[in-house]
Amino acid sequence: MQRVKATDFSTRVYQYGAVPLDEFPEEGVEELYRGNSLWNSLVELHNNHREKYEKARCDADGEYALIAESLEGANLEIDRAYENKRNARNKANTKDPSHPLIQEANEIIESLKGKRRELWQSAKQARKRADGIIDKKALNKAFREAVNAAQRVKSTGGLDSRIANQVADYFRTARDRAFKEGAKLQFHRFDGTGFFFYRFRRKSAKTDGVTFGELFTEDGDGNKPFVFLGTDSTRKTPRLRLRIKFMNGRKRSDWSYVHFDLILHRPIPEGAQVQNGKLVRKRVGDKFSYTVSLTVREPNAPTSRIKKKAIGVDIGFRKTKDGTIRAAAIASSDANEPVRYIEVSKVFLQRIEHIDNLKSKMDETATHLGKIIKCS
Repeated sequence: MQRVKATDFSTRVYQYGAVPLDEFPEEGVEELYRGNSLWNSLVELHNNHREKYEKARCDADGEYALIAESLEGANLEIDRAYENKRNARNKANTKDPSHPLIQEANEIIESLKGKRRELWQSAKQARKRADGIIDKKALNKAFREAVNAAQRVKSTGGLDSRIANQVADYFRTARDRAFKEGAKLQFHRFDGTGFFFYRFRRKSAKTDGVTFGELFTEDGDGNKPFVFLGTDSTRKTPRLRLRIKFMNGRKRSDWSYVHFDLILHRPIPEGAQVQNGKLVRKRVGDKFSYTVSLTVREPNAPTSRIKKKAIGVDIGFRKTKDGTIRAAAIASSDANEPVRYIEVSKVFLQRIEHIDNLKSKMDETATHLGKIIKCS
């Protein structure tokens, strides 16, 4: 067996709970609102692009236009059927699908969905024909340019470019998944939640990545937006004092800070590089919870590589046809080597049976003795 040198890395995300020590500033809430508005703008661009794409198909192929109109009517009928189902639930005062009213509504919905599936099947060939006629490259190029323009700082009201890029990345991922699953992207109502994104890079480096120790500072000069000020090791689980900076302008007087106690329940491995960090704010009832996620690039542990061949051992007692007891089987990765078996000798079996008999008699004696002895 030969050891492989640890030359590759893997990327992992470490998530920690954070306890706020200060009141969350209004500047931070406004930044979250801008991020939420960017998401809704991207979803609106997606919906408009889908409408333009569909209109171009209908203009290019008359047969597909008729099928698309029928599909739109089928979707409206299904929406009305779901509304009737909600009314049936209210009338029946239950959600039990076995109730006659709800059962009838479900049957209508399934029937309408079946008709829509038939329309989808008939539309495949016409859609393929229409896609070959329209200028898809021009439509997709216009959509990409609109997305890039929407995530610029001047279009978002001053949203941090790193957060804007992350929102756009999440949007692209959700859009691809929506196409695969036939789902629909939803607008998000702002409720004070969102995230802040920070990239860690040395001044002289061209790629992201710093050691965990480089995230700590001693002078507290306030230049870094994400920094650890110290460690509290008096508790069972260490806590790190995290300081987050929010910039409402270039002047120091416009900066605001929030301090958190980060609960370090799992240490960052030695030799790892911290690529970026993310502070997430979630609503829990009428309050908010905070988590900090660190994306870490760490070296893989050394693994062993099979150089020539390997063996496998299958442990388990079984009785063969000739009455012998087999304890294990050993096989090699080399097909030319036969499988070897480990069998239990008859003498060993006799000894085991003798021990079992002694245990049984001793248990019977103890039971009989327990019936005779009485507590005084």
